[in-house]
Amino acid sequence: MRCEHGDRYTLFCDEILPCVVGKTRWSDNIWQVKISDLATPSDEAFAHIILENNWDVWVELAEGDMESSSAASSAENDGENGSKTVACPKYTQNGIHAKRYHGWTHEGIKRFNTLSLEVRRDRKLDAKKNMGSFEHLYLARKKEQYLSSKGRKKKSPLEPCPSSKGDEIWAMDDLSVTPLNSSEVRDTAAV
Repeated sequence: MRCEHGDRYTLFCDEILPCVVGKTRWSDNIWQVKISDLATPSDEAFAHIILENNWDVWVELAEGDMESSSAASSAENDGENGSKTVACPKYTQNGIHAKRYHGWTHEGIKRFNTLSLEVRRDRKLDAKKNMGSFEHLYLARKKEQYLSSKGRKKKSPLEPCPSSKGDEIWAMDDLSVTPLNSSEVRDTAAV
């Protein structure tokens, strides 16, 4: 997993895993702690199985968006009886048409259990690498991203705010700032 597919696993950790862990919790903490401190092996396995379960559906949706106006694509997608074939999730019962409380198939539950074991094994192998592990490299990258973006979050004002004296109101005349008395503002409003 992470050991074999570093770049793909980085994308998985950036885009999929935060949806399972919680985006706010993830973004507030990922630059400070390792992935294994934020996501349990079950969280990680669940993110994997959600991706596997829905991949064909998402690919079909993406291709449909790109080719929706093409007549050739609709001819390719037609089934034997002229109806459009629709991808279904792999491991959830009856796909989109599932009734309430129908959940994962037995095959899906087995796959989740297998993924959980693989994640645990993968984490152990990764931990043996110490500072060269995926988790340490990912944490270092996230910390660097956080620190480099930290200065950009604060926006400096364009001009300092003038200190007001009594009931003066500041008006912009071309490029100069001229204080007006509130009585002058009332006079110009009456005109």
